[in-house]
Amino acid sequence: KPIVETSKVADRIANLDLTANVNQNMLAKTDEIGILSRSLNGIINNLRTIIGEIQVSSEQVATSSEELTATSEQTASTSQEVAKTVEEIANGASEQAKNTEDGSQKALELGETMENVQNYIVNVNSYSNKVKEVVLEGLSEIDILSNKTQESTVVIKEIYDVIMKTN
Repeated sequence: KPIVETSKVADRIANLDLTANVNQNMLAKTDEIGILSRSLNGIINNLRTIIGEIQVSSEQVATSSEELTATSEQTASTSQEVAKTVEEIANGASEQAKNTEDGSQKALELGETMENVQNYIVNVNSYSNKVKEVVLEGLSEIDILSNKTQESTVVIKEIYDVIMKTN
């Protein structure tokens, strides 16, 4: 019965059901079942940690994307204001000096906004790289855990076969 119970937890993990928990009685065992149970528990905990890290990185990317969108909108708005200022300079000869100053200020603001956009893009790229790294690490861990699960399943089957032959 302990092998069947442990095998059920392994099947749930193989199906990526991380809500599975290893029975405390199985974890406390000092035999092969206890070792296998603790390994399965470690797999579950490691997968949960990886998924948590991926979620945090995804939230950071989403936040950076929102900031980039806001900055892009501000850039578009500033560009429209610069265009309006240039038009006023052409139409108003008597206000040319004042409008030129306004245009220069808007251009400076546009330059600053463009720098901000560039910084946000760098941040988004950085977060994207971090997410990619975490995902690759997660996939690597999942491959390792999948291999361990397969090995565990083979061992469980061999133990089960021995038990069936003994009975």
